[in-house]
Amino acid sequence: MSQSVLNEYREQVQLYSQQYGQETWGIQYQADGWARRERLERGRVLGASVAAAATAGAAPLGGVAPVGKPYDLEKPCECRLRNVIEDARFWKREHEEQAVLVLARAARLGSMVNGDAPASSALAPQTGATGPRTPQPPQPPQRRGP
Repeated sequence: MSQSVLNEYREQVQLYSQQYGQETWGIQYQADGWARRERLERGRVLGASVAAAATAGAAPLGGVAPVGKPYDLEKPCECRLRNVIEDARFWKREHEEQAVLVLARAARLGSMVNGDAPASSALAPQTGATGPRTPQPPQPPQRRGP
């Protein structure tokens, strides 16, 4: 995979971080995880279909990647990541719309983050209505009984 496509992905993630800020970090983390886990896998399955069809001389499942770009059999990993980067519908639905709702105080961050890609709460940026807070260590369990 070329360094340029890796840089494009990094720049996209950094741009979202700059545009929406730390308050929406959980949404960005979740969208990034879904993009790499689910969207890249979808591209791999499509690539396998395109490769099998090319070998058999048949028509693949449409022969295009999820966002309509031709699938490049010579650079499958790069093609898959580039299609994730360019999948504007995915990023709008999974990051932008949710981040705007949280920033407008129309929704709570907790209702937007599903927890399927949990991160240590001590490492995640924490914010409140009054601004950023310093992450706190977990509290020891409460003793019950005598």
